[in-house]
Amino acid sequence: MVASALRTGDRVRTGARIGRIGAALIPANALAIITDVFPVGKRGTAMGVQAILISGGASMGPIIGGFLVTRFGWQSVFLVNVPIGIIAAIMATLILPPLKSNRTMEPIDWVGSGLLLGGLAEDGRFGLAFLLIGAVAVPLGVAGSLGRARWETAR
Repeated sequence: MVASALRTGDRVRTGARIGRIGAALIPANALAIITDVFPVGKRGTAMGVQAILISGGASMGPIIGGFLVTRFGWQSVFLVNVPIGIIAAIMATLILPPLKSNRTMEPIDWVGSGLLLGGLAEDGRFGLAFLLIGAVAVPLGVAGSLGRARWETAR
């Protein structure tokens, strides 16, 4: 919605980045809700339905987006999600049971969150920096995981 109200290219890109960050949170939260709401025997079906809906949205998005841009302008591509989000929030409130998670609060991984945020907001200007960070972080993560597994099995 922010991106549709902005007029210059840099501002629109900034609004779109904010939207991408929010959109990136949806799949992880959807899987967490599925895991919490559905019993073990039904989770595979629920995850399959979610994957079908995501694939359908990905295939229909360009078609619907092209129609909206042709008929109503580029701002409509951003605005169409507002009523969809409102309807989804109302349906989730009415249909989903309260979450029954008994997990404790974990500390926030600030380094990982920063890398995720940078990767989501990256528009080509900082690609090399994130490639270099990834080239260092991934091997260190793998080495740490292997070291921890070896240490656990040795005990």
